[in-house]
Amino acid sequence: MKRCKKILAGMVALVLVCAMTACNTSWVAKVDDDLVSSGIYIYFLMNNVYQAYATLSDQGAQIESEADIFKNDIDGKTAREWIVEKTLDYCQIHLAVERKFAEMNLKLDQEDEENIKGQTENFWGSAREYCDDNGVSKTSVEAVQRNVAKQSKIFYALYGAGGEKEVKQEDLNNYFYENYYRINIEVAPLYNTGTGEALPEGDAQQVRSEIDDLLKRYNNGEKAEKIIVEYRKKKAAEEGNDPAGIPDTLDEVAFPRENSELDQAFMDKLKEAPDGKAFCAEADSGSYKSYLFIEKLDVKGNDQLIEDQRDAMINGIKNEEFGDLMEEWGKEMKAVFNDAAVNRYKPENIRIL
Repeated sequence: MKRCKKILAGMVALVLVCAMTACNTSWVAKVDDDLVSSGIYIYFLMNNVYQAYATLSDQGAQIESEADIFKNDIDGKTAREWIVEKTLDYCQIHLAVERKFAEMNLKLDQEDEENIKGQTENFWGSAREYCDDNGVSKTSVEAVQRNVAKQSKIFYALYGAGGEKEVKQEDLNNYFYENYYRINIEVAPLYNTGTGEALPEGDAQQVRSEIDDLLKRYNNGEKAEKIIVEYRKKKAAEEGNDPAGIPDTLDEVAFPRENSELDQAFMDKLKEAPDGKAFCAEADSGSYKSYLFIEKLDVKGNDQLIEDQRDAMINGIKNEEFGDLMEEWGKEMKAVFNDAAVNRYKPENIRIL
């Protein structure tokens, strides 16, 4: 009888320990007092189930439901293994970013907090149904957005001016010359900007004719700035607006050489155009068409454009390196994972379609 009581007592103790430790599935990963909550973990699962869906679809797999995802392999692993592995990696990176942010004594300012709130609201507005279906709260979404903001702070603290891994000005200059065009541009929509509907052909032809007139004036020796400013003031008056509100000067534009939003025919024409010349062309974004006047300039002629693109270019140069660096930090964290939570929140239960 005493032996039986001891066994029962041991079983009760085991149940209590389980309830207080591993069987608490409110968290999935931790380092010291820093936790990745189950809501954040499920958010990462949602993201990676979708990434698996996109990857398999790009490879030609027929995915009609979430269940179809798990019938396939990705990079030599089952889809389930691939998803869970990436999700656990995300957890480690999340924890590493929190720790590194504190170690570097960085702070989020008021603008950062407003951006976090705005991004959370935008995501929640578009994905609330999926979040509700999968058990992700708005609080978890905001926590992820805050961590992303901290990643950005760390990134620019490392690679920005005065940072430990500061990108040299020469590298920024060369990146700009290789990845941007310097242009003057006027864009005339071939659609109703109120409804998004394409203009009747007669109206569209009138728009093309007006933009073609700009090119004629340019080829007759007038400056692009002068003819574009005059055109904008004229259009403002026609629309009942005060032309005085249109600036008398024209800002040059840094235009990416790789622009997936516009059709290849337009991008090819821009590439082939010589510096110091202008042309007119139609550009198709897939949803809308516009008619453009463009003066292509020597890419090395405006240092201010380089400065204006500084953050974007640092990101272009160092983003991949920073991703690898965060993965290293994550692995160094040696996070403790809650197997009970990982086993409970299965990728097969995530709904994205």
